[in-house]
Amino acid sequence: FDDNRGIFNFGGDVVYSSPRITAMAAIGVNQTAGFNVQLAPRVGAALTVAKDTIVKASWGQAYKVPSFYSISNPSIGNPNLVPEKVTGLDAGLEHGFGEKLKLSATYYYNHFTDLIDFSAQQFKLVNRSSVRTQGVETSASYAVAQYLKINAWGSFLDWKIYSSSEPLRDQPDFQAGVTLVAKFPKHFTASSTTLWKGRRYDFQVPVPQIDSVGGYSATNLVVAYGGLRRTTIFARINNLFNANYHEYIGFPNPGIAVQVGVSYQTR
Repeated sequence: FDDNRGIFNFGGDVVYSSPRITAMAAIGVNQTAGFNVQLAPRVGAALTVAKDTIVKASWGQAYKVPSFYSISNPSIGNPNLVPEKVTGLDAGLEHGFGEKLKLSATYYYNHFTDLIDFSAQQFKLVNRSSVRTQGVETSASYAVAQYLKINAWGSFLDWKIYSSSEPLRDQPDFQAGVTLVAKFPKHFTASSTTLWKGRRYDFQVPVPQIDSVGGYSATNLVVAYGGLRRTTIFARINNLFNANYHEYIGFPNPGIAVQVGVSYQTR
């Protein structure tokens, strides 16, 4: 309980586990000054249906009050914003082929009520009365050898705003990536990640006639040495191939960049 902000949060959960099934039920209670009490229930289960095969599903609701920025920003703030709510569900399947290959796929569906979003037409934050998103997330991991592993993932999104003809901003219709992790002798490791992002809608004041930003691909490389006690030295190369792209309209990626750092574990 935060008496200065008038925020009260309470939650509890129950978990059941057996050799074949794990189930969970939880509920949260949220009270913020100026808004009604909101409940946030969640339930989920994972069932082992065969050797190395798991079926899982979950359902839940969430609630989010407008931030101080959303309400009071002098440029785009809107003091009339109300809290946004979402009801979501997902269902998926995981399967392992021995110790080397693991695959998973999950379908998800979300329905938002009063989603807080920026309106380019009104040039302020507004509540979208009804928004639906749904899609599929997939992943795969393959251990090529003891020293080399490949992870790949992809997600596909479909959305619809029922209460407006404006698009949902900053939401690419697909994202995908591949990571290679290699372990070398003498405590050296290296990992490389390539990310692909699809085209998505965007808005920037200097170029109002452009309403979307193109998809792009970028590769990062990290090399680390962990042979020192509790200390790891690493070097990271962002945008390894110096790709030219815009993450947001009018903000070009700076190109290849190198970072060097040290991490230390206290225990």
